[in-house]
Amino acid sequence: MAQLANPRVVMVGGRAVATDSEGYLLHLADWSEDFACALAREEGLSLTPAHWELIHFLRAHYQEHGVQAQVRVM
Repeated sequence: MAQLANPRVVMVGGRAVATDSEGYLLHLADWSEDFACALAREEGLSLTPAHWELIHFLRAHYQEHGVQAQVRVM
């Protein structure tokens, strides 16, 4: 099994959530709105209603189609 380059964790409610070096989840089941907020905080961002609209759209699209939405779909 290949080693991940620079894995890291994001602390979410006292629990360590594993991500890769770019902040992508290693296990999709670990996603939560609290995770999104924690990751945004680490990046110095405050999530607005417009952010949440896009996040919810992207998650719904992935759940329905099994792939990330293309830019033109967004």
